[in-house]
Amino acid sequence: MDRGAGLIRSYRAAWHAAGRGQWLLIVGFIFASRVLTFNVAFPLYAKARGFDSSQTGLMLAAVAISLFIFGAPLTILNTRGHGRKLFIAGPLTAALGITVILLTPGSLLPLMLAGCLLAGMDSNVFWTMGDPLLAGSTAREHRAQVFALKFALLTCGFALGGLIGGWVPEFLSLAGVSDTGMYAGALVVVLGLHLAQSWCYWRMPIEHPEQAAATLRTESDIPRFTGLAFWGVMLLMLVPEMGMSSGYAATRPYLSLFFDERFGLSPGATGTALSIMQLMGGVGALLIPSIARAHGSLRTMGGLRMLGGAMIAGAIGAPVVPVAILCLFVHYSVVDGTGATFVNEVMERLPAVQRTTFAAVSAGSWSLFSALSTSASGYLQDVSGFGAAFGLGAGAYFVSAAWLFFVYPRLPLLKAHPSPGATH
Repeated sequence: MDRGAGLIRSYRAAWHAAGRGQWLLIVGFIFASRVLTFNVAFPLYAKARGFDSSQTGLMLAAVAISLFIFGAPLTILNTRGHGRKLFIAGPLTAALGITVILLTPGSLLPLMLAGCLLAGMDSNVFWTMGDPLLAGSTAREHRAQVFALKFALLTCGFALGGLIGGWVPEFLSLAGVSDTGMYAGALVVVLGLHLAQSWCYWRMPIEHPEQAAATLRTESDIPRFTGLAFWGVMLLMLVPEMGMSSGYAATRPYLSLFFDERFGLSPGATGTALSIMQLMGGVGALLIPSIARAHGSLRTMGGLRMLGGAMIAGAIGAPVVPVAILCLFVHYSVVDGTGATFVNEVMERLPAVQRTTFAAVSAGSWSLFSALSTSASGYLQDVSGFGAAFGLGAGAYFVSAAWLFFVYPRLPLLKAHPSPGATH
């Protein structure tokens, strides 16, 4: 009881410590609701429109690759003081993309791809600009809890999105709406969530560049590497997230199809199952910082991602739907929260002046590997079924875990702590 009360107090303190970053936590909840609503509804919408799994994979890859294409321009514009405009414009552009998807006639794949590319702009600003802002607005002693709180709210948002993506089509189906129309209804909700995000960003106070620069100068660390050395170490640090993004993208966007085609589960039942899985991921995100303090963050992340990959393999071979759902419940519980621990680990290794660059490159690499893995998974489903496709995802989680166990601990810090009397 005392431990639970202490956990609640620590996260209440973390919420207050986030300052202006509280708006990012709220946006994260809405953002995640939008993501899972889209992930549940869009593959089924594309199927109803007559697209096969390979074409659906290409469209999902277009959503993911958007971050890789636009990440660098967004970073440059952000450093030039356009952060507020970018935060507001990103979800509005994504809403335009959803509009294009809904209004594309027939089976015009190029126009659908263009709409999906625009739909990814919401993720671009959230992942490229959000974490550095959140880290910069939070004192170091509260960062682990703040990032864990962020991921917990993300997973709660995912849970809501699972319900929306599953039950909106279900209710529309009961009203006699066609298959295409009932999934289109869920995408209309996605469009509304984009608009809600843009409003929250408009309300969020954002520092002027001169204020941000003054904040950075107060950090008690300086860059240890610059140039090629910085880029080399940074890319080695990102390998675990490359594996994480590949595992995620090979499996998560296709779970609605997996339950539909393998077990004949209805959209409502699928959405409910995914919603509960996401809630379990949120609970895990809140508990992982305590486990990491006791056993070490790298060992904790590696072990949990290894278990998460094994649970994907278990879901592939599940003979009945309850076994598959149980495996995925465990997978979500142990894997999702490791993202928060990784972000906190990275931010501690980075000097403040290099965080935005790292966030942009991290988001870009996540986008690239997600796009490749999503496309590969869709192709493998057409050729060999879900076993090979989801096996790709499980293998990617194993690679991420192995890197955290054996390589990451040997990488140097990217920041050097100055001596007490040093100036910078």
